[in-house]
This record gives sequence, C-alpha cells and structure tokens, in this order.
Amino acid sequence: MIELKGISKTYKSKKGIITEALKDINIEFENKGIVFIVGKSGSGKSTLYFSNSIYIMDIWYDNVAY
Repeated sequence: MIELKGISKTYKSKKGIITEALKDINIEFENKGIVFIVGKSGSGKSTLYFSNSIYIMDIWYDNVAY
C-alpha cells in the first residue's frame, strides 16, 4: 500500500496573499489497480499530482510504472 499523509500546498502571490491549494490531504493507494483522481476544474487535482508526492512515483522502469 502507498500512503500519503498530511499533503499541503500553499501559494503566495506577489501581493503577499497566501492561498491554500491543498490542506492536510491523506490518501491510501492499494498495491494493484489503476487510480483516477477526478474533480471539477480548480479542485486541486494537478496540484496534488505535481506536489512531488504522486509525481515522483510516476517513474518508468522496464515498461512498468512504479
């Protein structure tokens, strides 16, 4: 099982305004199968993927994604 705990991501604008894109996200993935993360536009799907938590696991080795 792959488990991600406490994933958070904030952005700070040039004016100093802080926006919480993700706050204390916890996700568990089974060791098999396919996972889809779905949601409406602006819900944080890409932010979650590129938060170096899931993106870093998307590495190919001998045609198998780990």
